[in-house]
Amino acid sequence: MARLIKVNPFVGRGEEETAAYLEAQLPGAWSIICNKELIDPRGSAREVDFIIVAQHTVFLVEEKSWSGAIHGNENGWVLRSGESYLDPLGKVEYLARRLAGLLRRNVPGLAAVVKDQDHFVLARILLSAQDAKVFVHDPRVREQVLLLAQSV
Repeated sequence: MARLIKVNPFVGRGEEETAAYLEAQLPGAWSIICNKELIDPRGSAREVDFIIVAQHTVFLVEEKSWSGAIHGNENGWVLRSGESYLDPLGKVEYLARRLAGLLRRNVPGLAAVVKDQDHFVLARILLSAQDAKVFVHDPRVREQVLLLAQSV
């Protein structure tokens, strides 16, 4: 059982259920930080659903409780309800780069172990609805978009 650290209250039911699932399924040596705000040097803040600290990797995970068929491409995604969103992979990749920079600057000795080009913070989208089906034409989807039931 992984260690669950709640920084702020859950925003939605999907996040809470996902946190419980991850806590139960991930290895005991891993930590899951929930609802952490990342503050950049200019003072802007962005909320992150989950930061999962594994043995040699950090995962920055955005949970989406979107259900049904999801269509789109690298520009945007459209839900079965007709709602459309900017490509969430772009946002989560940006946040992963920001977290990697923050860790490099603030964790003593990390810069000596991890080179600037090394990707040790990996961006992921986790779809928590059991009936979610992804039909997004973007090569990143295969590796970066996970269905909760198939994620661990």
